[in-house]
Amino acid sequence: GATESFHLTNTYFNNGFFLRVPENQKQTLRIDHTCPAKGQVAFHKNYVLLDDLAEVTLIENFDSKNNTFQGGLSNLTHFKIGKGAKLTRILIQNMAIGSTFHNLENFDLHKDSSVVNVECFLGSEQSRIETKGNLLESGANFENFSFVSGRSRQLFDQRTEQHHLAPHCSSNLLSKNLLQDEAKSIFAGMIKVDPAAQQTNALQTNRNLLLSKEAEANSLPGLEILANDVRCTHGATTSRLDQEELFYLLSRGIDKKSAESLISLGFIEEIIAKINDENLIQNIRDLVCNHFR
Repeated sequence: GATESFHLTNTYFNNGFFLRVPENQKQTLRIDHTCPAKGQVAFHKNYVLLDDLAEVTLIENFDSKNNTFQGGLSNLTHFKIGKGAKLTRILIQNMAIGSTFHNLENFDLHKDSSVVNVECFLGSEQSRIETKGNLLESGANFENFSFVSGRSRQLFDQRTEQHHLAPHCSSNLLSKNLLQDEAKSIFAGMIKVDPAAQQTNALQTNRNLLLSKEAEANSLPGLEILANDVRCTHGATTSRLDQEELFYLLSRGIDKKSAESLISLGFIEEIIAKINDENLIQNIRDLVCNHFR
């Protein structure tokens, strides 16, 4: 479970990074995490500190050297975002099928800071993802966007929390799951608003697209509101592949797998569009298309 993974990573971490960006500095960084060999587990612990008014784009890539690297990777990251600082974080997980991935992350946002977190999950046999955004001071804005592209018998278990502790803050979560074969997803999200967090604006949306009868999506959105002057919405939808769209593409001479790929790319384009890097966008689209070959 996530609690065990947290304690094990805290105790046995053997890799990771510490990143501090000074006040008013702008940086773009890429960090690669590599899945270990089958039968091995890697524990990574990371700390990211943005001083006041710093601006950072952080790209994290989780991959395997080849398809035989099917170990476990547990990644624990704490982000501290200073006053007026801005973080854009992009995570791409494309580890080998057969591997296990645990990603536990905590964002602390201070006055007038902002985080845009974009996560793309394609690999690993079993993934557990926990993302928590803590809006600690007024004016903070936390945006969390993610998609899953699952196939075979992959399992993606995603837990999120938008915790509003201060007034005049906003948060937005959009999670999309694209599932074929016997893939399965679990989404459990919580918007938590403390009594002091008046004038909160929080959104949470989970959308699922099932491409087969065997695919399964479970959604558990939640609200815990202790303030009375707030605007909070949450919702979840699950749909099957639109047969009319599929028929239209097939009638134009496009084979079924390519047609499903095109419809699927359209479904997750809203997430991919949050990334401001054309090369990275094309790379992610290619990875998704590979799931249909």
